[in-house]
Order: sequence, then structure tokens, then C-alpha cells
Amino acid sequence: METEIEAKFLDVDLTELRAKLEKIGATLEHPERPMRRKTYDDKLASLRKIGGWVRLRDEGDKTTLSYK
Repeated sequence: METEIEAKFLDVDLTELRAKLEKIGATLEHPERPMRRKTYDDKLASLRKIGGWVRLRDEGDKTTLSYK
């Protein structure tokens, strides 16, 4: 199984960050695209209690349902 690492950064100045990355020679590998994500659990939060959740993610060109 492939390992997935997801991080979210809040309050980032994207223009400034892109300029810094370009300055050090970084290149854009995948175009930015909006993704919608919704997580699900039952009323008793059974999954959260064991560190899990069910996620439905719409990536624009595909939709995935995952258990984490």
C-alpha cells in the first residue's frame, strides 16, 4: 500500500511562497486544483475513538472513498 502524507497550511501568502520556490529553482509538477473533502463517523464517534475516519474526496477528475 502506498503511503500518503497530507498537510494543510493556513494563512499562507501563496504569491510570496511561489516566488521563493521559483527563486530556489523549484518547478511546478502538478497544477493546483481545488479538492473537496468530507469526513464521516457515526453518532458515537466510534471511528474517532480508535483514530480512524471515513473520507470522501472529490479531486475534480476523480472521487475516492477511503478508510483511514
